[in-house]
Amino acid sequence: MNADEFFAKVDARLHRETGADARKTASGNREFLEQVIARLTPLAASYQARLRERGINIEVDGRPASISVTLQYKDGNHDELHIGGVPKSSLIEMRASLIEDGQRYTTTKTYDHDKWQDSIFEARMQRLIDGFLLYVDKHGGIQG
Repeated sequence: MNADEFFAKVDARLHRETGADARKTASGNREFLEQVIARLTPLAASYQARLRERGINIEVDGRPASISVTLQYKDGNHDELHIGGVPKSSLIEMRASLIEDGQRYTTTKTYDHDKWQDSIFEARMQRLIDGFLLYVDKHGGIQG
C-alpha cells in the first residue's frame, strides 16, 4: 500500500459518522457478517459430521452473526475457534483459544470485508483440528 492509499484510510477512519449514516454502516456490517456466517455454517456442520464419524465429538454453536467450534479433551481441557464481528466496525474477528488447566490462551486475528475469504475459516478449522489431535494423548484422549 502506498502512502496516499494509507492516508486515505486514515482519513476515512477519522471521519466520524453520526445518526443515520452510523446506523446504516452498522447495519451493512452486520448484514455482511450474517451473510458470511450463513455461508460458513454448512461448512462447520460438515466438519462436525465427518469428525463425529471418526469418534471425535465436536460442538458447533451457530448463531446469526457468529460460529463457535469446540473440541474437548477427556481431561476437560478444550480448544475453541470463534468467528464473529467487531461491534461498530467492518471487521470480522477470528479467535482461537486453548483452555488448559483453567487458563485461557487466545490468539485473535481480524479481517476487513475486502480482505475476507471464506477459505480462511476452513484453513483455521483445519489447524484447530490438527492442533487438537497433536495433544490428544497429553490430555488423556478425546472427550466421548
